[in-house]
Amino acid sequence: MTTTNAPQVSIGAVSERDVDLLLVEEFASSPDFARWFLERAGVTAQDPVEVVRCRRSATDSIGESDVEIFVRVGDVTIAILIEDKVHAAAQPRQADRYRERGEGHVRAGRCKRFVTVLVAPQVYLKGKVRGFDSAISYEDLVGGLEKSDGTSARSHFKATVLRGAIEKATKGYQAVEDAPVTRFWQRYWERSLTVAPDLEMKRPGGVPASSGFIYFRPGGIPTRTRLVHKMARGFIDIQFGGMAEKLADLRTRFGPSLEPEMRIARAAKSGVIRVDVPKLRPTYDSEEQLENIDVCLRQATKLLAWFRRVRSQGI
Repeated sequence: MTTTNAPQVSIGAVSERDVDLLLVEEFASSPDFARWFLERAGVTAQDPVEVVRCRRSATDSIGESDVEIFVRVGDVTIAILIEDKVHAAAQPRQADRYRERGEGHVRAGRCKRFVTVLVAPQVYLKGKVRGFDSAISYEDLVGGLEKSDGTSARSHFKATVLRGAIEKATKGYQAVEDAPVTRFWQRYWERSLTVAPDLEMKRPGGVPASSGFIYFRPGGIPTRTRLVHKMARGFIDIQFGGMAEKLADLRTRFGPSLEPEMRIARAAKSGVIRVDVPKLRPTYDSEEQLENIDVCLRQATKLLAWFRRVRSQGI
């Protein structure tokens, strides 16, 4: 149920941060919502529920909780550790780290018990997400808002935000073209045709502002191996998928053949053979940047030629 006097609200791209702040505000202002959330998380509260502390982006030596709420039920303090997902993939051991942070709160005397809760759209929760004590869908949150404060314009607004996040998760990531970045990529591609045709860079279409990696697709590159220019970071990498924990194997295989400017490093879940190059800013046009494009393309060509050579030698 929503008020008939509520204004029409249109929400664009809803981020996890938006939902985090919505949750913190709701816990801080509505004991009824806190009680409803506890019950949905599997905690039955016979006594009044008092919210004593709300934290967003709570960081410690183990990692970060998106939201942490401390509530008092009778004489017992309970910590609610919330991981919020719109569409991002779960990180390795994420649920385990939430549990470790909860255990740390208990040892430090901040609470008597804790619960870990995954909050996400229903379409996300259909995936293989395990390890949390409970999961609450965004769709359920809309119901909780309406149950605790269903007739207010504030509740109507928050439900609209959540529905925007649900729509985003259902449709998936929608890239929005950025004109300056697209122009920069176009110039980069044009230079590649002359300076580095062996890289076989594909002509870019509309490019979003967040696009900072250029993946080349030259022939003869094995499956799960990529040649990538990480522009803002200043790296050209030969990237080997799934080799982050096997850098010693890469050193054994390629170490004796590396040229002086090359090194082996970790990149997320991958192992890489890396060359440093000038950093590029795709939103910034200057003669120096255009000259540095050529420098980067030549280094990428050199790294590709080296890789093809060592592979031809059976390495």
